Amino acid sequence: MTGVQTCALPISNVFALFDDQKIDGSLSWATKDFGFLEALLSKAKNLQGELKLDYSISGTTYKPIFTGNAEITNAKVQITDLNTQLKNINLIVNSTNNKFNYQGSVTSGQGALNLTGEASLAQTIETKTQISGNNFLVANSDEYKVTASPQLVLQTK
Repeated sequence: MTGVQTCALPISNVFALFDDQKIDGSLSWATKDFGFLEALLSKAKNLQGELKLDYSISGTTYKPIFTGNAEITNAKVQITDLNTQLKNINLIVNSTNNKFNYQGSVTSGQGALNLTGEASLAQTIETKTQISGNNFLVANSDEYKVTASPQLVLQTK
């Protein structure tokens, strides 16, 4: 794992975090080691790929502002209980002033899923995600073989 993170948070006492403090920081991180995720996701094995983060945070502790991008490229993972392998996992997230746009794709079996969407962090979190796919292998166990061809729009307000 490689990365650099900086943050300026002037605090005169521990209770100052509850005040509306100015913040200014950044996070740049790149890794091909997903071992930290395998520890959290017990059913995920052989997780590979590349993760890159480049974000800055400004504003205040009550109203932080996130700007930057994140990418997962050429990732794959085996889901042991479902006997499936997700391949060609790619996700790009770009954000400016708490507005996030994202697009991604993944293949499984002979099929694929694509997603696009946007999210906004303001007083409330608003999201809209479109998921489309064709013949995507969800499960391939002795008990079940499940494929999906979804056309979904998920939205929160």
